[in-house]
Amino acid sequence: MNHQLANLEVKTFKIILNFFKNEKYSFTIMR
Repeated sequence: MNHQLANLEVKTFKIILNFFKNEKYSFTIMR
């Protein structure tokens, strides 16, 4: 497996995870 590719996937996954967390908090605040 390409190490750089794996690193990129982990970074992308963390960004998506943070995005969902922020969306959840924003949704809770709006309600």
